[in-house]
Amino acid sequence: MRNPGFGDNSGRFVVSVALLKNSAEIREGRPVRLGRSRWLRFRTVLFGAVLLPILLTACSSKRPILTRSDPPGPSEDGAKQVATDLDPHTGQHLRGWREVEADYEEAYENTADPMILHKLLTTQFLILTRQAQEAIYGPFQVDMLSSLCSRGTTSFHEVLCRSAQEWLRQRRSTPTDKAQIPSPNWNGDLPIENPLLAAYLRLLLMDENQESEQPGKNPLEVLDPDRTSPLTLYLAWKKGRIEKTTNHVERHPGFAELLFYRGSRLLEATRYAEAIDSMTEAIRLVPEYTLAMVALGEFHLKSLYLYERALHYFEDTLNWDPQNISALFGQGVALHLMGRYEPSQHSLDRLLELEVWNAIPQESRKSFRARTCYWKAMNHYATGSWEWAREWVDRALSDLPRSEPVLYLSGLLHLEKGDLASARSEFLKVVEGGTELCDAYYQLGVINQSQPGRDILFNFMNNAYCRQRKLTHLKEELKRVEDLDLDSTRKEEVLHVLQTRRDRLREETFASLFNMTEKVGSIGELDATVFHQAMEELWYRLSNPE
Repeated sequence: MRNPGFGDNSGRFVVSVALLKNSAEIREGRPVRLGRSRWLRFRTVLFGAVLLPILLTACSSKRPILTRSDPPGPSEDGAKQVATDLDPHTGQHLRGWREVEADYEEAYENTADPMILHKLLTTQFLILTRQAQEAIYGPFQVDMLSSLCSRGTTSFHEVLCRSAQEWLRQRRSTPTDKAQIPSPNWNGDLPIENPLLAAYLRLLLMDENQESEQPGKNPLEVLDPDRTSPLTLYLAWKKGRIEKTTNHVERHPGFAELLFYRGSRLLEATRYAEAIDSMTEAIRLVPEYTLAMVALGEFHLKSLYLYERALHYFEDTLNWDPQNISALFGQGVALHLMGRYEPSQHSLDRLLELEVWNAIPQESRKSFRARTCYWKAMNHYATGSWEWAREWVDRALSDLPRSEPVLYLSGLLHLEKGDLASARSEFLKVVEGGTELCDAYYQLGVINQSQPGRDILFNFMNNAYCRQRKLTHLKEELKRVEDLDLDSTRKEEVLHVLQTRRDRLREETFASLFNMTEKVGSIGELDATVFHQAMEELWYRLSNPE
């Protein structure tokens, strides 16, 4: 009979014990005489004696639970294993190195192993130089450089620190009163296990133009002829095509630099939606990727005329890098075009006060500074501050004496002062090679009214035809909007902007034609007839814009 509450295994265990007990008594020559009640009591006591210690042990012990926040302790060679596992091989790009840096930091806090520190500082140097190459500046960069220079313990670390300082100095000029940092050099063997990484570091620390074993190839292409490494791809981008980057992006999904390069090429190919997605993904991977933000801002400003969207990208850039000259310039222009002249002036003033101008090549610096001065002059002209506008126009002309927009604004300012001869001289420079600044022709016609002759007819007719060309161009742009590679929201915004510009240009052209018709009284009858016929044709075309 089985006791209730006990399974078959328990019963077999008790029976086995009883059989062993009986066998022992037989061997000793004692008779086995157990009654039924005594046998039941004996079996119950024996089972309780065996089970009770087991239950007490199970209740008092605790089973260890492994969690992410409480990992098992490292083995004796744990530091060496961590340093090997985190070798930045597959993630040889900015985001990959950042992830490796975080892992090294955590590993070094747990085990202050010199090998982990060596790889951590090397990774930080790679991040700093890549950020400098990608024009990523900001407080994080300064903190990392400080960490790199303060934590190093070997001569190699010192070279990394000095080289990083030189990289940053070359790409963002230091004030002239600070001593120049001597260019570092490392002639010893690089303490780097990965051959590709060692070759890349050699390019960064030594002469980047040194000849490789195979002419026409850099050392990384010799080691990685199939270009499977992000390092090799990074140096070979100029030779690549958009189609190839698709496979590379799939192979290296965290490669933000490649996504930015791909986005830039896609913009050139007018594949706008893909370009925006590619650059947006690059910014998601590297939130302070200001190069991508500026590129998107300039695209929306210059190609789509979406000034508010452009301003958003420029402001995001300046949140990360307040000294970004491209973002400050773009912000100033976008604000002016939105009619916000005072904040536009503030942005342009900040730009001119920066010390980074020395980092720009001389010719580019002159052009950039002249355009900055021009937009400052435009802000002053729009608010009626003509004396200040004249000062900034003259500064712009000193750097760009043949700039059509600057010359046209200079002519307007001469007109405001009644200096017709100087104004005529500036407008003639604008139109001498043909121009899209149609009003330069109109202003010349007004000035030539005091001089009888056919010049007034020539100027007014050119103004009318120039405006007609611009209206035709706007109509064509409106027709192409539907075919633009953009999302529906952006398409609607672009369509609205172009329609508004077309309507405003038509109204201005009507007013211009009316004014010109009233000002042709001084020309001959035959010329006046020809002029009126041309104006009637333009009136008809403007009245039937479709």
